[in-house]
Amino acid sequence: MDWVNVYTTNMPEASILKGKLESENIPVMLKYESFGKITGLNIDGIGEVNIWVPEDYRKQVLEIIHNAKKEDK
Repeated sequence: MDWVNVYTTNMPEASILKGKLESENIPVMLKYESFGKITGLNIDGIGEVNIWVPEDYRKQVLEIIHNAKKEDK
């Protein structure tokens, strides 16, 4: 199974999106440097969280993320 990075954000938003995706039974992995998570910094890529999903779910996930972003506004 090939995994793809579909979105990059901060840890709070990534955790919320991970929950939404898992509630749709979509496998999801968060990739980040532990230093950013420990310190809470988000400077020059430190603190960024990449959301990875299987390639087959890419289109569905992008739609879910888009809709979630619209709900936040």
